[in-house]
Amino acid sequence: MIRVQITKSGIATIGKRGFQEIGRKAIEASVRYWWEHFLPLHFKNIAYLRYNYSQRDDGYNAMKRARRSWGKDNPPAIGEVKPLVFGGRSRERALSSPNIKAKAPNYTTYVGQAIINAPAFNFGKGKTIDMRDEVTRLNPTEVPQLERIFTRTWNSLARAAGLRATRQTKVAA
Repeated sequence: MIRVQITKSGIATIGKRGFQEIGRKAIEASVRYWWEHFLPLHFKNIAYLRYNYSQRDDGYNAMKRARRSWGKDNPPAIGEVKPLVFGGRSRERALSSPNIKAKAPNYTTYVGQAIINAPAFNFGKGKTIDMRDEVTRLNPTEVPQLERIFTRTWNSLARAAGLRATRQTKVAA
């Protein structure tokens, strides 16, 4: 009779649920990095070039510069001619508190969402400028950075989980 004993240690002992948790934390770190480093760039004049924003017309810019209102129910602009700034309040709300949701439906798929609290981005349905699209655009140079953040976080969390994991031994007859 041959007795076989299989011992697993390190990353092999993490399991599918462990990989789901690691992936969830890694995608959350990547989305948080986008929120902190790339989302603020959408509210600066460089956004026209960096994210290929549509140019606003002269009348729109003049209204913003003169601090006029966009109607009786809307507050006046703050005098800045920057992209995605509807009176400056949208910028404040969008950058105020990160609302990040991370999901891992299985151990190989990870989804991260940043929910931006700026209702003004939903205005103007059917208009030529889609502000929701503009604020969520990624520059081609940002994608590799976000991938590196995800990979670095995933690797460090997997290493830490593997070091914490206890050895598992199975005896096969």
